[in-house]
Amino acid sequence: MVTSAKEISDLAHGIDVHSSGNVGIGVASPSCILHASTGSNGSGLIDVARFENEGTSANDGARIQLTAGSSTSGAGIGCLGDALNSAHLVFHAGGNTERMRLTSSGNVGIGEANPQRSVVVKGANSSTTSIQFQTPATGSAAGDGFGIGYDSNGKGFIWNYEGSDTYIGGATSSTTVTIQGSSGNVGIGTTNPLRQLHVNGGNEANLHLTSASFRSGIMIDKPGTTSIMGSALVLASDESYRLGTASNYHVQMFQDGRTQLMGAGALGVSVDTSGRVGIGAAPNATFGSLLYAQGTPAANKPIISGYSQGNSNNAGFALFNDSGNRGIWTTGSTMRFTRTYEGNSTADVSIDASGNVGIGATTNLTSKLTVNAPAASHTTGYQEDIAQFYTTESSYLGRHYLNMFHDNNNRDSSGHHTVWGMGFGYDGNTRGGIQYDHKGQERLTLWSSYGDIHIKGNSTGSAGLRADQADTDIMVLKGNGNVGIGTTAPAGSLDVAGRFIARENTTTTVTGASSTVHNLTNISKVSGKVNVPFEVYFANTVSNLAVRLYYTAHSLWCAGEVLIGATYSNQMAGGHVRYSFAHHYNGASNYGYHLSNTENVMSTSSHFSLHDHGWDSTESAHYFEFRHLTSTGNTMWVQWQGHGSAYNNAWNGNWYYKHRTY
Repeated sequence: MVTSAKEISDLAHGIDVHSSGNVGIGVASPSCILHASTGSNGSGLIDVARFENEGTSANDGARIQLTAGSSTSGAGIGCLGDALNSAHLVFHAGGNTERMRLTSSGNVGIGEANPQRSVVVKGANSSTTSIQFQTPATGSAAGDGFGIGYDSNGKGFIWNYEGSDTYIGGATSSTTVTIQGSSGNVGIGTTNPLRQLHVNGGNEANLHLTSASFRSGIMIDKPGTTSIMGSALVLASDESYRLGTASNYHVQMFQDGRTQLMGAGALGVSVDTSGRVGIGAAPNATFGSLLYAQGTPAANKPIISGYSQGNSNNAGFALFNDSGNRGIWTTGSTMRFTRTYEGNSTADVSIDASGNVGIGATTNLTSKLTVNAPAASHTTGYQEDIAQFYTTESSYLGRHYLNMFHDNNNRDSSGHHTVWGMGFGYDGNTRGGIQYDHKGQERLTLWSSYGDIHIKGNSTGSAGLRADQADTDIMVLKGNGNVGIGTTAPAGSLDVAGRFIARENTTTTVTGASSTVHNLTNISKVSGKVNVPFEVYFANTVSNLAVRLYYTAHSLWCAGEVLIGATYSNQMAGGHVRYSFAHHYNGASNYGYHLSNTENVMSTSSHFSLHDHGWDSTESAHYFEFRHLTSTGNTMWVQWQGHGSAYNNAWNGNWYYKHRTY
């Protein structure tokens, strides 16, 4: 025991007790209460002092206690056995309370004895736990500096108490993420974010979003609420990108390049991979058009409409190609189809407010269709012009026209038009035309107000001749009513220069009596005479054959002649017989009868006769009976010719004959 302030030295064992009371181990002049020194250059990390608890249990250990005065509640540092040859380093403060531990695995726990991470900070209770970073400039209060922690609500936080910006850096000196202290804006790639999130830089996309669910993207709330009102999403099902509101997708973009604009789930506009546009449906590749519209508009409404507010001359659209352009425009209440895209250009086609159409005309559209513009004061004189076609040449008497019309002055009892047709002329002067009239009686009228009417042909047979090149006048209708066939100067009502043929009636063969009716349709009326021709063959070796000619009117008052010509059928011979007659009958009432044979020529004149005439009550018709007087085969030609009242009566009735015997 040391009893005085003397230096005790046992250098042989490396212990020195200095006169100051300091103890040196391996050192002659200890600088503190206990000063140990050993080792040499290159000795590395060696044990200088060792404090050992001889216990070997897991929680046995040794501690160095540090106190102020004689207090036993100071601080300490020690080790706590973990396993054989393994221990934790523990730090105590405020008595024997462990405040920090460095585990044998290298994890650090502050307030946590079993840290599962490299550093774990745990509060003593449920209040906020944080790590605070301060500098001399920030102050040392709890509200100074920068903190990272976990609050009492179970939320982690990063907090800059100074109110300045907070940044996260990358491998370079450039700031990667900035949280602006004054506004809370976040900047990625910028230190001055202008919005809540401001992304700047990058070689491709600035923002990359991926979701593990069926769609990736962003949802946008209504301001001041948590109600989703908008979205920008990519769907996993079809890989489409869609922009929408709370209930509907309004824009759909597909990976193959198609784009669709939707309205409440219905397709509005669609653009395909070739740039073709469909409205109301996908573009129709079959039609091949760049714009295709399909849908069911409201009744009497168009599929596509356009409106130019405040400038009626600019309402419309234009169509372009490599060789020019076309346009459809409205000017006031008139629609125009033009060859240029300016609305004020000369219109090729116009439709006015009344529905009248002009081709090459924009004004004075007095009919449903006008081709080329008429004179401003032009009128055709008809109450309703349906269509007017004008020439552009006006050097001779003005512009010539073809007019299609209804004549409003001619209406039936129901108020309907009864006259319509076509007129030809020039400005203000109709020269001729063709019209149909069914007022009172049906009729088709061809007229000329000034000149003749010519029907022409082509004697050369050349194809493609115009009307003015046709060189043959087939028929001329003169203004005085005369008709010329083969002549342009008819001297009478009908002047035929050449031959004309009046067709005969069909020939029949008489072999005996028959009820068959043989109608006679080829009947002529010339110069006050009615001519009824027919031809009959009487079979050879058959006797007592006859033919009766009938007329069906009740009254027949006429006189005339009958010429009967005859030939053999089996030999060369001929002749004729002539009769004169008078036939004045009202039904069965005979007011005058005459029949006489006036001429017989050559041998066959005796083969036939006009036997008699009168009224046949069975047929209710007038009759003339012609008999075959022999049994030789003969052909009989009959020309019945009536004079007097027959000119009117016999012309209008029905003529026929029957085979009979006598």
